[in-house]
Formats: sequence, C-alpha cells, structure tokens
Amino acid sequence: MAYESRMWLSLYRWIRRQGPSGYTYIKPLNAVLWAFIIVSAVETVALHLILPWKIVRIIVDVLSVYGLVWMFGILAGYKVNPHTIDGDGIRLRQGFFVEEFVPWDALSTARVGKRYHSENKMRLVDGQTVSLVVSGQTNVELHTADGGLIRFYADEPDAFAAALERELPLRPPSGS
Repeated sequence: MAYESRMWLSLYRWIRRQGPSGYTYIKPLNAVLWAFIIVSAVETVALHLILPWKIVRIIVDVLSVYGLVWMFGILAGYKVNPHTIDGDGIRLRQGFFVEEFVPWDALSTARVGKRYHSENKMRLVDGQTVSLVVSGQTNVELHTADGGLIRFYADEPDAFAAALERELPLRPPSGS
C-alpha cells in the first residue's frame, strides 16, 4: 500500500513538474525503464489483438494498462525524488523505494570514486558500509564521523562533490 501511494504521488508530481531540485541518479536506468515501457505497450496491443475471448481480453487489457501505469510511476519516482543537499544535511534516494538522511554533523569526508557491485540490490549493507546502488554501481562516497561509509550513485558526481564542498571540506579519507 505504501508503494502504491508513493507511485501515484510520484506520477502526480511528475505530470505537474513538481518536486525538489537536486542531483539525479537515473542515467543508467533511463533506457531500461523506457524499453520496458515500450515493450509492455506493444505487448498490450498485441495481446488485445490476438486474444479471441472478450472477457479474457478485457481482463488482460486492464492488467496490462495497470502494469504500464506502474512502470511510468517507477520512472516518475526516480525523476521527482533526486538526491538533495540542504542546510541540515544530505537526503539520498532511490526513487520512492529508499530514502536516507545524513546530517552534516555525522559526516567527516566525501569523495568521488566509481565502484561496481555484484549484488543486484538497491540498498546493500555490509558492516558499517551502506551502498545505494544504481545499475550495479556507485560513484560517490561519504565517510561518516563514526567510521562508517555511505556509497551512492549520482549522474554528475563532480557537480555533487562541488556542492558538498560548499558545506563539507572534501579531503581524502584517512588511509587513502
């Protein structure tokens, strides 16, 4: 139910062009999401044309269109929920699925660095390391004051790092 309401809210905000300005993280997913949407739309039309039973055709049409709405909702979730930086800290997101807030006083350093992850999950936790992965990769690292590490993906990691520089002095983590 929570995903359902977030999906509809994301669609509404995308159509109305509402949402916070921030740093996107959709480039690696954009083509895949659009491919799924296009293939599903073609499949919907094809099934409508080949199914001979009216009631089955109606049920499949309704389910197919609802599936398309969900795919647009997922796309919208990534578009209207960017990473944001404000006076309180950094809000990192994965569409409407994951949201992490990190206050400034919890951070010690940050750096740009691409890393590939073999697990196919949005959010990976390994000890004190949290990774918000997009298409198997992260490209920004935030080191926390308690020795933890937060990795995430940004479409423009250098621009994100420049924005962080205004709030947090960037220096290499100890031991690098």
